[in-house]
This record gives sequence, structure tokens and C-alpha cells, in this order.
Amino acid sequence: MHEVDMTKCLLLALQQWREEQASPQAMVDTIHLDVGRFTCVEPEQLRFTFQAAVAGSWLDGAQLQIEE
Repeated sequence: MHEVDMTKCLLLALQQWREEQASPQAMVDTIHLDVGRFTCVEPEQLRFTFQAAVAGSWLDGAQLQIEE
């Protein structure tokens, strides 16, 4: 379940970033995320949760690159 909460926080941060950009149509194609081994987050589950959450949104098609 950590993955769902982490995805929610990530989406909020990305939306805030987009609102701060000069262009309201700012796009993201890759998100680089460092995840420590003590976070108890499963990278594959996080990718799945992220892809499900962004489907049909302005982030649809963005790739989540996770570094452990």
C-alpha cells in the first residue's frame, strides 16, 4: 500500500510543478525517482500503480524510471 500513497504524493508534486511552469501545457516524458531500500516499496508495484493512476491524464505515456 505504500505504493499508492507514494504515487499520490508524486502526482501532487508533478501537478504543482506543471502549474509553476511558464507554459500550462508543460509535458513530462520520463520521471526519475530514487527509492531507498528501507522504504518498503516494490518498484514493479509502484510502476503499475503509477501507470494506472496516470491513464487518460496529461501524464499518460510518461515513463517512471526507478533507481534503487
